[in-house]
Amino acid sequence: MANELILAKPTDQEVPDYVLAAGDADLGDLDVYISPARLKIVQGTARAPFDEYDKGTAVILPVMQVLARPGESFLFTPVFMFPEWLLVNPLSTQGELPMIRERTFDKSSELAERAKDPARRYQSCPEKPSQDMKNQMCYVEALNFMCVIHGIPIMQGVPIVMSFQKGEHFSGRKLATLIKMRNAKMYAGIYVASTGAPRRNADGAWYGVDCTNPTSEVSPTWVDVTSFALFGEMHDGLKAEKDRIMVNYADTDLGESAGEDDADTDLGESAGEDDASSEF
Repeated sequence: MANELILAKPTDQEVPDYVLAAGDADLGDLDVYISPARLKIVQGTARAPFDEYDKGTAVILPVMQVLARPGESFLFTPVFMFPEWLLVNPLSTQGELPMIRERTFDKSSELAERAKDPARRYQSCPEKPSQDMKNQMCYVEALNFMCVIHGIPIMQGVPIVMSFQKGEHFSGRKLATLIKMRNAKMYAGIYVASTGAPRRNADGAWYGVDCTNPTSEVSPTWVDVTSFALFGEMHDGLKAEKDRIMVNYADTDLGESAGEDDADTDLGESAGEDDASSEF
């Protein structure tokens, strides 16, 4: 059931009868891992095919569905949240080493501890030693929210992952706070996400997503009773299969080249003492 809920639909067409008549999909080892569709915010340093979109556009991968353009918003319901800790190779090794060197869901692991400790968050890469932090490996905490998007027929009933890490870690913490303040099942609420002007600090600028509660003119605050039951089943399925979820970070800001609009900024945002990384 979890596989059916997570994997993105390739088109809006029904499966032909002759395909259904062939029986079980028999996917073999493909069934071992679940790779959810994912929200990407296009950065100023984006390469093809994302350089065709305006900076700040929200796109669902891998179906390349535009969700919102800069200044626009969309409605969503988070159905499950889980943190993941990563060891990311430096951008200078792109094409030589995989972007993700190590990854884990274990909150007691060295990866998790170092991601939360600013003094130990960077480490020289064995294959390409450097004293410059921008050319070192980095320990990163990713706050991953599995969300159902409202109003997009092709994604109806298919949760996607909204991942917050590095400079956007604070946005993930803000969403976690909004959810907690509802004092209800996380999959009961409707929220608004929007993109717009870039965030800026001393290191550069990047585009992110801002999550807020809806006003009555925009949307109801809560899902209806039918959706509540469906989203509850999704939550239970995702929770049971969490260890098989493999978020594809290849097209996230983690892997985009450095530049004036570098999204590889403000890693210190992940060092908070709050419990936003706790699994919902």
